[in-house]
Amino acid sequence: MSIDNLSLEINNLLEEDKLVLPTLPEVALKVRETVDDPEASYIDLIKIISQDVALSARLIKIANSPLMRGSVKVVDIGQAISRLGNHFVRNITTGLVMEQLFKANDPIIEEKLHSTWDESKTIGCMSGVLAKHYTSLPPEQATLAGLVHKIGVLPILTWLESHMESETDIQTIDSLIENKQADLGARILNIWEFPQELISVFESSQDNSDVIAYSDIILVAMQQHIINLNNNTQDKPNIDKRTTTAYEKLGLEPNIDLRSIDTLKEDFEAASDIFRD
Repeated sequence: MSIDNLSLEINNLLEEDKLVLPTLPEVALKVRETVDDPEASYIDLIKIISQDVALSARLIKIANSPLMRGSVKVVDIGQAISRLGNHFVRNITTGLVMEQLFKANDPIIEEKLHSTWDESKTIGCMSGVLAKHYTSLPPEQATLAGLVHKIGVLPILTWLESHMESETDIQTIDSLIENKQADLGARILNIWEFPQELISVFESSQDNSDVIAYSDIILVAMQQHIINLNNNTQDKPNIDKRTTTAYEKLGLEPNIDLRSIDTLKEDFEAASDIFRD
């Protein structure tokens, strides 16, 4: 099936409300509801997170990471929540449990999902570091923005897994993703009731405001990922006007390799370690 036909099919499914969109994992919903509930207590949050052993272990690991600069070792989830703070826990929990969504049975689709999640982790970690060092925005929310910046890939690949024809090639899949993932991403985050400042990451229009937005951070993080993939900062990739403006808002020179700055490199490595098993 051609890219035009695939795009038309996706559009028709959306109009008929028949395209299956991913749902936020239950533990992330419960954590968010508890943090946002003024009647809920610290103990309520501990009880919810403690039911997920893997999540508890990850949060304890984060609390003990160099990013937190803690002088005393955290040994239980209660201490971890106290060190991280409720809002940090809410945002990072959503990011951590999203990984379970990026699974498939078809080997081609599985590989695309795996590579998408790997890239999302890289963009998320770099976004958190950028927010910490160059903005007043919460680093954990910037990390979450990076982790969800390609969430629109999920329904496309999920649908393709059951409808993909044998002759459908990787290039066609990539083209479909490029054409559709931003609109689908915004739709998903709206359904998940994410804040508008994160949904705006998917907007394609130029932001002429001088205020730094999460979309600016994501643009810089994405371009940094390209620089790292090139592995040669002498061959600097071309960047568009929006990305150049994003660099300027953050007070950075376009095409600088931020991982050449020791403090940023250390923080990026520490952030990346959070998402390693």
